Amino acid sequence: MTKHIRAILLAAMEEEVKPLLDKLNQESVRPRAIRVPVGKAWLAVSTQGNYLIVKTGVGPVAAATALTWALSMYSPQLIVMTGSAGGLTDNLDVGTVVVGWSYRYWDVDATYFGYEKGQLPGEPELFRITEHSPNRVMETLKEMGLEGKVVLGQIVSGSSFVTPQIAAQITRDFPSAMAVDMESAAVAQVANTFGIPFGAVRAISDIAVDETGEAQYHLGQNMANTAAADVALQIVGYFASRRGLASTRHFSDASIRTAIFYIFGKAQHVEPGDIDTLPDEIVRGIKRHVTDPDTRYDVMSIVAGGYAALKADDTLSLTAKEYDACRAEILAHHHISSGRGQLTWPPTSQTIIKRYNGYWTDALKALGMKTHPGRRRGGLKFDRDDYIHALQDFGADCARKQTTPSYKLYQEWVKAQNKSVPSGAAVRQHFGSWSAAAREAKI
Repeated sequence: MTKHIRAILLAAMEEEVKPLLDKLNQESVRPRAIRVPVGKAWLAVSTQGNYLIVKTGVGPVAAATALTWALSMYSPQLIVMTGSAGGLTDNLDVGTVVVGWSYRYWDVDATYFGYEKGQLPGEPELFRITEHSPNRVMETLKEMGLEGKVVLGQIVSGSSFVTPQIAAQITRDFPSAMAVDMESAAVAQVANTFGIPFGAVRAISDIAVDETGEAQYHLGQNMANTAAADVALQIVGYFASRRGLASTRHFSDASIRTAIFYIFGKAQHVEPGDIDTLPDEIVRGIKRHVTDPDTRYDVMSIVAGGYAALKADDTLSLTAKEYDACRAEILAHHHISSGRGQLTWPPTSQTIIKRYNGYWTDALKALGMKTHPGRRRGGLKFDRDDYIHALQDFGADCARKQTTPSYKLYQEWVKAQNKSVPSGAAVRQHFGSWSAAAREAKI
C-alpha cells in the first residue's frame, strides 16, 4: 500500500530541479529533502495536496529507476517530467515550451520482427499523455491560460546525445517529432505500466538540427528550465484543482468497484480467486493503487475471489458499516494512516456514497449485490437550509451550555436529537469541511 499524493514532478538534472524548488519556496510550500535510495527527492506539502519532486539523474534508465522507486512509496494522480530538450524543427525558438502529447524512442528498432520504428516489443507503438485528441488537450491548455505560451507535440527519447546528424535521421524516421530528450519516453512507459496520467513539459534549450546548437544550449538552458518549471507547476496546480487533463476524480469508477469487491472478499473470508479472470480495467485500478508486487497479487486474488463468491451466492452483501470496519483493519495492518485530506485507497464508504448519488445501496446495486431495506431515502436527503438550521440549533445549544461548537460535540448532539438532522459526516461532505460549515452557519 502507498501514500496518495497529488503529483510526482521529475527532472533529470540539478539545473532543472532548482526552478521547481525555487518556485515552490516562493509559494511558501517549503519542500523538504527526504532520504531516497536513488537520485534526490523533496516532499512539498501544499493546500492543493502533497507533491513529490525527484531529481532522477540523466538518461532513460536513471529516470525509470527513480520513478519506479517513487511509485513504490507514493501513488500520485499525475506524473510530470520537466526540463530542457533539443528542438527538432527550425521553426521552434530557444525557450519555446513543448507539452508532449505522445512519446517514442528514437533509438529503438525492432522492425525486423514486425514492430514499428521506435516501438519496444510488447509495448504500444507510442505512449500518449491521454486518450483525448490533441484538439481536446489544446482546449484544456487554453483553459489554463497557456494558449500561445506552449506548443503541443511529439517528444522522442534515446540514450545518446543528439548531434545535428542524428537529429536529421530522427526527423526522417519520425517526421512528427518536435523535441528530443533522454528521459520522457522511459518515464511515459513506466507511467503507462502503472496506469497513471503522464505529461512531459520541455522547454527548447537548443535547436538540435542547427550546427550552432551547442552555443544556443549554453545561452538558453537556464531560461528553458525556468520556463518549463513554470508551466509544469501551472499544469499540476490546475489538475490539483480537479479540472485537469486526465480524469478529475482521484478514484476512478474501476478503483471504486475494486475497493468494494476487495473489502467484500475480505469481510466474507473468500477463497483467493483466479486473477486471470479479472477485467483489464480492474487490474489497472489495482496496479494504480497497490504497487508492492506481493500485496498487489493478494489484492487481485481477493477481488477475484469476491467476484466468484458473489456469482455463486447472489444473496451475499456488504453494509457501509462492515465496509468501513474492514477497511480500518486493512489500513492498520499495512500501517497506513487515513484522515481528512488524505486520498487513501481503499476509499471510505462516504467517498463511495458520494459517487453513487448519495446512497450506499446504489453502489451495491451497480455491482450486482443485494441490498437490505434501510431508512427511508427521503430521510437521508437534506437541502442547504436543513444543514444551516441544524448547525444553528446546535450552536444555540452550545451557547446555553457555554461550550465551543466542534465537530465532535456536533456528533454527540445529533445522537441526542429526536428528529432527523444531518450527520456530522454529511455536514462535512456538504460544506467541504467542518470549519467551512461553521462559517456558513455563523456559529
